[in-house]
Amino acid sequence: MLTLEQPAPEDWPAIGALADAAVAHIAGAPAQSEWLDNRKAYPGLRRHVIARTNGHPVGYGAIEQRNDSHRLFLVVPWTEPGAAAIADALVAALRRECIGVGPVWMLEYADDKPFLTYLQDRGFAVVGGFEHEGRPVMRLACANFC
Repeated sequence: MLTLEQPAPEDWPAIGALADAAVAHIAGAPAQSEWLDNRKAYPGLRRHVIARTNGHPVGYGAIEQRNDSHRLFLVVPWTEPGAAAIADALVAALRRECIGVGPVWMLEYADDKPFLTYLQDRGFAVVGGFEHEGRPVMRLACANFC
C-alpha cells in the first residue's frame, strides 16, 4: 500500500538512496550526494512529500520557491515496477499543496529518457538546456501544474 507523508529528518539518507537509484540507469551519472546536501540545506519555502510502500521509501517529491518561480523535484527509480504510479501519486499530492503557485520548472539529465517521456506525457515541455559537469541537462516547464 502506497502512503504519502511529510519527510522527517531521519528520512534524508533514504531520500539520498532514492536519488542515486533514480539515475543509476544513466551511464556515468554521478552520485547524488551534492543534490541531497542542497535539498537538506534549502533555506526557502518548500513543500515536500515522501512516498512509502509498506513503510519503505519509494519516492520523493518537492516544490521549492525560487524568487518568482517554483522548482519541482521528483525522485523515483524509473526502472522499478510501478514507478509512474508512484510519480503520479507524488505529483497529485504536490498539486494539492501548491494551489496558486502557477507554473513550475525542473532540470533533468538529457539521457534520462524514461523520466523525460513521463514528464512530456504529463504536460511538461523542454524549454532549454545546458551542460553541467560535461553532461547535457534539459530544463522543462509546466505552465498548468498548479
